[in-house]
Amino acid sequence: MSLQKHRLHPAWTGAARRIRITTFLTVLALAPAVTHLAHAASTGNTVLFMPQGTCGQVQFGDFITSNEGNQTGAGGCTVNGSACPWNIGLDTIYRYYIEVPAGLPRLRIQLFDADIGGGGDGESTAQRDRNKNAGSTGYSTSVKYTLLRPDGTTATTLTCAAGVNAGLCADDAWSSLLDITTGIQAGHWELDVDMTSAVNTTACPSPNTFPSLEDDINAFGLQADEGSQPAATELPIYYSAQTQIGQNPPTGTGTTGTKTYALYPYITSGCSVLENDFDFDLNNNGTYSGTKPQNVGSIDFTSRSGNFTKNLANTSLSQNDVWNTNTLTGYTTDSDSTDYGIWSMSASITNYCTGDTNGCVVNGNYANIDLAASTTTACTGITSATQGCSPANNSPTPSTFRVYVATDHGAAPVKPYMEQEVRYIFNGGTGGPNPPVAGMTTTFQITVQVVNPTAEAIT
Repeated sequence: MSLQKHRLHPAWTGAARRIRITTFLTVLALAPAVTHLAHAASTGNTVLFMPQGTCGQVQFGDFITSNEGNQTGAGGCTVNGSACPWNIGLDTIYRYYIEVPAGLPRLRIQLFDADIGGGGDGESTAQRDRNKNAGSTGYSTSVKYTLLRPDGTTATTLTCAAGVNAGLCADDAWSSLLDITTGIQAGHWELDVDMTSAVNTTACPSPNTFPSLEDDINAFGLQADEGSQPAATELPIYYSAQTQIGQNPPTGTGTTGTKTYALYPYITSGCSVLENDFDFDLNNNGTYSGTKPQNVGSIDFTSRSGNFTKNLANTSLSQNDVWNTNTLTGYTTDSDSTDYGIWSMSASITNYCTGDTNGCVVNGNYANIDLAASTTTACTGITSATQGCSPANNSPTPSTFRVYVATDHGAAPVKPYMEQEVRYIFNGGTGGPNPPVAGMTTTFQITVQVVNPTAEAIT
């Protein structure tokens, strides 16, 4: 079809400049950069990411790092009375990205609680690192942090051995992994967090061996700025598309707790999104005789405009050692796609009980979540054959949406977004039938606009 008519409208006024193209065909327009109040990015220092060591059984919640099978036989891994579908994870790294604009005078990238276990066993109830052998052999897991420049070269590395609290491997404090004023490349810097068998090289013992080995939890935070907090220049941080959330057993016998992560998915396409989560431990009750199903957590979504919301209650989440899919729909219609952009995702994860001693035998709870395009495969059951949504890698995971952390003010980051509207044109009665009829011409106006609320040009 050839372009017959078009009308170019002037840019809209408002907080962000827009270019709006109205035509009888879809046309993409890019808005110029505008001044916008922006801030650096930070996970904060209380709600931390929690990857596990390579020898942690995959049923304990870390599908990305685990290189260990599950316990079998009596007391082994089951889901709904059947064998668990996954007996090993990916044994790969977590990747995080920092967006650095051109002309930045200083770049500082910091880690919070970069150590593993430097503060001892008390870190666990403080919701930081967790020793899976508490009170016995101590921490046994190491972590390597590698920061890559946008051109792929290595800027710096940091290896923190188990139980060390020294130098940049600091407990309960921010450490500057990088702080430079020259050689600052514009683009996406990559931070790799490696707790795999490449770093923890001792062969894993048989599952459920005590004491276990190299299965500790490394709780850490991440922030980037131009040398101060709060900062004036936005340096967004995202992962694509995997991270580990978790809740250690809290202080107090028989007491459960909940941790809530404020995250910001960048939804840029499609009429639906597949939310895939792993191992929230729904119905993993053991001998617990209390109220079931237990509250293992929830996930709440709100679109950019706030017009679309979705609550995934505990009963919608995954069981032990299982990937589970929920489909998010309703934020587009046949005529309007106007709610792409930065959404909010509030992901809560809660301890659960596996016995009645002291009212509750409390378990830590750890899970993975990714958000995938509607063109990907959904998980439809608890058997291996129905686990098609599981990631094959994290380099990054294909066909998934980025998920951003908050700004250092605790707010959503700002990102460009696109809107599209389709409208019937009556055109004095010459617009044709509506709805369309085969063999007859009907005129529709398709309006596409790209809105850039950031301080950077789209290139």
